[in-house]
Amino acid sequence: MLVHWFGCAAFSTISATSDVREGGDWRVLMRSPEKNFPAYGRYMELSPVQRIVRTHHWERMVAGLNPAHHPTRVTVELHEENGGTRLEFRQTELATIASRDPHIGGWCDSLDALFALLGRK
Repeated sequence: MLVHWFGCAAFSTISATSDVREGGDWRVLMRSPEKNFPAYGRYMELSPVQRIVRTHHWERMVAGLNPAHHPTRVTVELHEENGGTRLEFRQTELATIASRDPHIGGWCDSLDALFALLGRK
């Protein structure tokens, strides 16, 4: 499923693996018209239907802002609210403030694609 929604709109996610358990690894390979962007990490905490915490690393420098193998922490929390679900998303421990903005755009594109995919079911 990750290949259908993970990544920014300007890229295609061409492969993905995910061992969804605490201590399990994940990896995606995104492709732009110019090159590939591999990312990987490990699931740190899983509370079904409530919380996912995982690391996120770029395999090599991205956009001159995101250093290779620098670990960031991604936390997703789901909350029941008004008959629906509210999603809280945080990515922390980014290398610099300048590296934040490209991540915001990429995650917004990813979540928009995920919501569109879920809306089709």
